[in-house]
Amino acid sequence: MEYFRTFIALEIKENIKELLAGIQQEIGSKIDGIKWVKSKDMHLTLKFLGPTCEDKIEDISDILINTAGNLNSFNVSVSGLGAFPSSNNPKVIWAGLRVDDVLYNIQKDIDISLESLGFAKGKRSFSPYLTIGRLRDGRAKKQLRDVFEQIRTEPGSFEADRITFYKSDLMPEGPVYSELKSIQLSK
Repeated sequence: MEYFRTFIALEIKENIKELLAGIQQEIGSKIDGIKWVKSKDMHLTLKFLGPTCEDKIEDISDILINTAGNLNSFNVSVSGLGAFPSSNNPKVIWAGLRVDDVLYNIQKDIDISLESLGFAKGKRSFSPYLTIGRLRDGRAKKQLRDVFEQIRTEPGSFEADRITFYKSDLMPEGPVYSELKSIQLSK
């Protein structure tokens, strides 16, 4: 039996990807040593499943349809920048998101529903953010906090209307995502 590295994500609209690409360029013009997430790969992870047996793909798809298929679309907006694990020791640059309670409920329902297939519930509480870059150079860490203070994120929002189940292949040039199932939320 074949195994795939999989995750479930909320699709991000092009206007937000363009906004974040502009932020990446602005930070990148001031700091070297950051590996940026490609715009086409930006997504909000709802559940990382990890190695997934191919015979569970259809069952996972069915759970997603049952969990999210009857839900309405909702608004998501960008709400600032930050770094993990902290601004003093940044390794990941993120853009925060403000979301309706419906997203927290979707994420929780997916998490609980997938337990029946042997996927453990998440240990941390869900926090909506988009990874936009990873620091590769120690010198960049010292500069990042100053750059964050200079950058003002423009407000941006979109109507979230699609949840996608992805396969992720790790390649030397970066991950390659392939859609396994996409669920359209109602308007």
